[in-house]
Amino acid sequence: MEKLEQYRGYIQQSLAEYASRSSSKSEIEKQVIFDTIHDHYQLVYRTPI
Repeated sequence: MEKLEQYRGYIQQSLAEYASRSSSKSEIEKQVIFDTIHDHYQLVYRTPI
């Protein structure tokens, strides 16, 4: 079980680091979504309307 927690941490850290990188298009919003209960992890790119 300890390995599973470690892998979850790696995934969350990787997505957060990737989302924090600056992009050439400043109007794009990046959101990181973590559902730790169901182990769903998502990085969403959103442009304002």
